[in-house]
Amino acid sequence: LINDGVTKLLDRVAKHGTDDGQMKVAFVELENKTSEELGDQYEQIRQFIDTSINTSEKFRTISDRFVDAALRESRLRTDQLFIPVHQRTFAGTLEQSGHPVEFLLFGTLTSGTTRGDSVRQVGYALTLELVHITTGDNQKETVRLRKAYTK
Repeated sequence: LINDGVTKLLDRVAKHGTDDGQMKVAFVELENKTSEELGDQYEQIRQFIDTSINTSEKFRTISDRFVDAALRESRLRTDQLFIPVHQRTFAGTLEQSGHPVEFLLFGTLTSGTTRGDSVRQVGYALTLELVHITTGDNQKETVRLRKAYTK
């Protein structure tokens, strides 16, 4: 499901792209807005997304290590990356380390629970938002998974 969502998102963005080379993506955040702790699944989901991007022909991720270092160096939180001066600082820090960035990727996990007499259903959604760092244009893709539990 994650691979399908990433592929749909990247294909949509690539149709509008004019760059003949590979576009660089900084995966800056995976936010958990569910009521559950993700534990070791958090890193697994990040790795699935990263791998899906890196298997595309038009996109490559910048290593999480460089992205984390650029955020620390620029003393920025991910929510501050929508302020132009902070975007330029972050992008400049990555560029100085040899990793120019064109897109920021944000992921959000959400869930919703319904309960019946003998069944409990949990619906999960992973929304991926890809934001062009210069124009601010964004594209989103959501994948859903539903689990049912019976007593």
